[in-house]
Amino acid sequence: MEETQMNNKKQSANPHNIDWMITLLPLIMIIGLCVLFFSFPTQSNTVLSNIRFLLGDTFGVYYLIIGLGIFLLSIYVACSKYGNIVLGAPNEKPKFSFFAWGSMMFTAGLAADILFYSFSEWILYASDPHIAELGSIQDWASTYPIFHWSLIPWGFYLVLAVAFGFMLHVRKRDRQKYSEACRPILGKYTDGILGRLIDLLAVFALLAGTATTFSLATPLMASVIGELFHIQINRTVVTIIILVLTCAVYTYSLLHGFKGISFLAKSCIYLFFGLLAFVLLFSGETKYIIETGFSSVGRMFQNFFQLATFTDPQRTTSFPQNWTIFYWAYWMVWCVATPFFIGNISRGRTVRQTILGGYVFGCGSTIISFIILGNYSLKQQITGAADYLAMYQKNGDLYEIIIAIVKSLPCAPLILALLFITMVAFYATSFDSIALIGACYSYHRLGENESPHRLIEFMWCILLILLPIALVFSDSSMSKYHCCLSNRSRDRTDYSQFSKRCEKIYGRTLSHTIINRESRRTTDKAVDLTRLPVFMSSPVTSIYCQNTCSMINLNKKNKGETHMKKKSLLLSLACAMLVLLFGMTANAQSEDTLEPYSYTNPAYANLESDTDSASDSIAPYSQEAVPNASYTSDVDALAGTLRQQMVSRAAVINLYYHHDSVLTQAVFDQLCDDLFAKAIAHTGVGKEGDYILWNCQGYTVGATQEASSQGSGYDVHITFTFTYLSDADQEAQMDQAVADLLSSLNLSGKTDYQKIKAIYDYICSNITYDYDNLYDDSYTLKHSSYAALINKKAVCQGYASLFYRLALEAGIDARVISGDSSGPHAWNIVKIEGSYYNLDSTWDAGNTEYEYFLKNAKDFPNHTRDAAYTTAAFTSSYPIAATSYAVHGSIQDYEYKITNNGQVIITKYTGNDADVTTPATIADMPVIGIDKKAFFDLPNLETLTISEGVQSVSDTFTGNVPKLRHIHFPSTLDFRTPDGSDYPILGSCPSLEEITVPDNSPYLYAENGILYDKAQYAVLCSAQDADLGDLVLPDTVHIVNSHAFEYNTHLTSIQMPDYMDLIGYQAFESCVNLVSANIPRSLASIGLYAFENTSLQSLFIPKEIEDYFITGHQFDHKTLQKITVEEGNPNYKVIDGALIYEDKTLVMYASGSKQTSYTLSNSITSLYIKAFDGAENLETITLTGNISTIPSNCFQGCTGLKELTIPEGVTSIKSDAFKNCTNLQKIYLPKSLTTIDSTSFSNAANITDIYYAGTQKKWKKIQKNGAFNKITATYHYNDDDPLENGQWLKSGSRWWYRYGDGSYPSNQLCQINNIWYGFDASGWMETGWAAHDNKWYYFNTSGVMQTGWLKLGGSWYYLDPDKGYMYADTAFSLNDHIYYSTSFQPGTTLCFPGTHAPLAST
Repeated sequence: MEETQMNNKKQSANPHNIDWMITLLPLIMIIGLCVLFFSFPTQSNTVLSNIRFLLGDTFGVYYLIIGLGIFLLSIYVACSKYGNIVLGAPNEKPKFSFFAWGSMMFTAGLAADILFYSFSEWILYASDPHIAELGSIQDWASTYPIFHWSLIPWGFYLVLAVAFGFMLHVRKRDRQKYSEACRPILGKYTDGILGRLIDLLAVFALLAGTATTFSLATPLMASVIGELFHIQINRTVVTIIILVLTCAVYTYSLLHGFKGISFLAKSCIYLFFGLLAFVLLFSGETKYIIETGFSSVGRMFQNFFQLATFTDPQRTTSFPQNWTIFYWAYWMVWCVATPFFIGNISRGRTVRQTILGGYVFGCGSTIISFIILGNYSLKQQITGAADYLAMYQKNGDLYEIIIAIVKSLPCAPLILALLFITMVAFYATSFDSIALIGACYSYHRLGENESPHRLIEFMWCILLILLPIALVFSDSSMSKYHCCLSNRSRDRTDYSQFSKRCEKIYGRTLSHTIINRESRRTTDKAVDLTRLPVFMSSPVTSIYCQNTCSMINLNKKNKGETHMKKKSLLLSLACAMLVLLFGMTANAQSEDTLEPYSYTNPAYANLESDTDSASDSIAPYSQEAVPNASYTSDVDALAGTLRQQMVSRAAVINLYYHHDSVLTQAVFDQLCDDLFAKAIAHTGVGKEGDYILWNCQGYTVGATQEASSQGSGYDVHITFTFTYLSDADQEAQMDQAVADLLSSLNLSGKTDYQKIKAIYDYICSNITYDYDNLYDDSYTLKHSSYAALINKKAVCQGYASLFYRLALEAGIDARVISGDSSGPHAWNIVKIEGSYYNLDSTWDAGNTEYEYFLKNAKDFPNHTRDAAYTTAAFTSSYPIAATSYAVHGSIQDYEYKITNNGQVIITKYTGNDADVTTPATIADMPVIGIDKKAFFDLPNLETLTISEGVQSVSDTFTGNVPKLRHIHFPSTLDFRTPDGSDYPILGSCPSLEEITVPDNSPYLYAENGILYDKAQYAVLCSAQDADLGDLVLPDTVHIVNSHAFEYNTHLTSIQMPDYMDLIGYQAFESCVNLVSANIPRSLASIGLYAFENTSLQSLFIPKEIEDYFITGHQFDHKTLQKITVEEGNPNYKVIDGALIYEDKTLVMYASGSKQTSYTLSNSITSLYIKAFDGAENLETITLTGNISTIPSNCFQGCTGLKELTIPEGVTSIKSDAFKNCTNLQKIYLPKSLTTIDSTSFSNAANITDIYYAGTQKKWKKIQKNGAFNKITATYHYNDDDPLENGQWLKSGSRWWYRYGDGSYPSNQLCQINNIWYGFDASGWMETGWAAHDNKWYYFNTSGVMQTGWLKLGGSWYYLDPDKGYMYADTAFSLNDHIYYSTSFQPGTTLCFPGTHAPLAST
């Protein structure tokens, strides 16, 4: 594809079309500037500096607003309907492959600057005081380069690129100039002096921008040559030679057209990523590079808007003026050429593809470059492997620093050569595209298939190289800018004497010391530098040293002089760019041609098709006369034409609309919506309405308008281009197949229900779901009714649209509904007897019993309609029935429904008899089931006999029957295999004494009021009033089903076989007289609330019970007086009457115990829900600082509790934790607390005093959720807390913490904001290994104490998970393995090297 496009040779433009003014005047201006720079280098710099300062300092916020606005605009355009516009003809494919396109775009946009700055930019930031204010150099010096080179810069390029591309490829403009983009604003003045001035400014900005870029990094290339070949020629001479060489390369590339440009760009990308891959994989810093880069990207996104809007209004550091505004001006100047080029090569791509693809390829590659190259050298600085900051402070030569960085890599000479070649390739690929754009500027008009003459291209290649040579010769390049940076950094701190003293103390220069700007102030007092070594021995006095540096700095040059040095030549050109940007963004709308408009069926948004380009966009049509066209203003008539053409599956449909005035874009968009809505409106005809809507994948529509030739008003020629799921030939097959099917179903004379049932039966029995093609977005036919009826395989839209057509052609009204059913879904509603019912043939397909046939909303779960089907207008037109439809009847006090197989299920008994026997047949149909609640709310019912033949009984088929004493089940009834799930067979039957089953039943067995399965494997249910007493279950029982003995008040004890597996949900709930129950030894699970509201007094846990299901959720322990665990149980134990799991979790306390106090063991790290529920006798409870949460209902009903202290470390108190603690008066809350649930202290209104260990200010930050709104208490705070208002401070490269009272922690472990840190004897924060109280701890580079397994240098260490100390000279158990640790000194092997595998298991 790409080669074909490139081989379509363009013809050379007419030489008479050359714009000599635009061609020659910039040439003359550049030659003039060259003469000035050669002749008056110092004066030239002075003038430029004044201009730079004026623009950057006065109008800086304007740059920031535009930068952020352009980025947000790019996201809006990409995500809006304009993103679907194709930059070219509707069906045109991209001119270049994604890789070739991305390569040319990336190299054209950044040149070799990216390599120069990727290596070194963090060094410039590290020297800026603003970074010191933000925090760590590692954090922010690695973040700002990504911010300044990624989203907003590429936003400048991409917004203008799509605008230029639209102008060139869609509007077909033949004036490829900046002024043409401003035509919607300037109108006729575009061709006059104003337009000429804009073009001159654009060309001048283009030349000046390329000049500064060329002169920036070419000295680095010269340094590389000098390092490789040890040439002693002056760097300036070598630089000029390199410039000429690069010019030759890009001239050769340009004269070979886009093929040459594409080849050079791809070669450059291969070299570029090859260099990055080598540094990443072989530098030895892969992990640091990736992790620091990942953090930097996250930090940039987290602080994006703050960074983009920071103005420093007080000019404390002038950071945004020195950096952000400078960069935004830098990118604006490049916008003269780069967007033109990107727009040119983006032909065939949509606006969305261009913008998002640009961000992915351009922005992504940029970020990767800074992450790899920058973080490699940053790691060397951080670890002390190299001191680039000191090198920079010494001579300010970034070129030599970059050479030093590369020389530290393996195979340094090879990498230097690769760096040189890559930079040459970058420059060449950047400037061949810029020269091409400049050559296009030289023509009054240049058609899309015309190219500039080669002599003009050659002239521009030469023109681009002249000014860079002049700047290098006069030393006015960006290298001067870096010298200014070096001077500015050194101006901030006087190194003449002070650096030497600091070097004696720290062993390094003051380049590592960050100045505390907040402490600057003027003073006349002399500074005694001789005492500094004494004062700097502690972190507090290091602040004094920093202040001294600041006072020395006051004698240096003023802030204005520093700013004047900071700016580059680029800033002086930014004013022209602001005007041009505004004109460019205005280019999106023209008054003579209406914008294309598109629609995609939301259900098919992700699908592909052969006409995918057409469904994305359509170009505006030329205003050609349409012969014999009849224009009308009747929208309904036009919609009718559109409907009939869509039914015929016409791909292109022309409509002729007459309007009284010029049609605006907004009116046109609304007209298109109205036409389509009317065309697909429900008409009751099977081939129209929803049928064409759900067979339409999408459309695009374009239009032109002109004054009517018949009189007043305007004629609008509208053209729709549709994409369908099925074509005209396939629809012809459908017509015949539908007619044949309806004939075979023999629907004549049948009721509406019978017609619907017959159609539904056919679809469910004959069509299968197309799982094979479900995720193949290229196969769109699966969504069609054609796929359903002809291929017999479809997805939900095919099912629903087929039912719609068949029903309507059978005379039954129906609609297709779309919505969500755990994903996008479609189903139907159908009309019977004046109401509409839901049905879903997709979900019922293949079933004999339908669950989704003719249902009301309540009985149709997991179907959420889209908004269009929930409006008042729709729901009033299509009201859903209040109850589901059923073929039902009423006979002899019974209501019933008929199944698909002609069998009866009793749904309701309506009689009032005491003794009831269900009928075996109704209306000559067998009764096979009893529905849910069929025998509910019957006050007189005493005996219920279920007739033979009944096979199933729904859950809670009977209940609220106070007199029911006897239930007789038939032999045919089968409850299936119970699984202990929540399946209550009986509701409330308080008088039920007897349950019987015939002896010949193959499924069930009943004895003593208990219903079992036939094998007595499971207890299914029991009579609630059966006199069970002390019950011993048969040895065969393995399962007690959910609700099995619920509410039996006669049950006093239960003995279950040791081989039982399961006790179900609420199995013994409300057996209020149950005082004794055993836990079977082989029990695998107990359902929630199994023994809730019982009177158990003791609990014995066998040694075989190891799993975590003996908790307060299963057992009501308010009456428990004793808990016993059999010796040998590996997980459970009892401590002071409380059940403990794995030595860490207090599961539940025997709340019936007479104990009045309880002290929590130090080993306990968590409490379980309801742990102390109902412990009325406890008056004091002592907790430890090892728990972090007070769980729900934990101390509920502890009425004896009057005072409680919650220890430090607890962060949250959950719901109802102290509910009904009616005598609780005082509670002490820790500083660590962050969240209190709204009901934590419900019905604990007698609390009089609340003591909080932190300050009142910190108390207000706790999320209390109204927990104390109903409690009148006195609050006590600790406003003298030394940790309050504390802050981290950095002195040199080390950190310390200052309390609010001015003191600081030393020689201790300290918890700050719930994180543990270590501090040495002088108060410095510790990193790495450190000893406290004869135990070793490890702190990471941020000072955070580490816990658990730690691998260092190939050796493994284990740090206590709670306290952080290192295990040494001991054996310890972890995850069923025994580990042995050796004696330890920092850095020696502990445990075993290289693996967590246990040495031994015991």
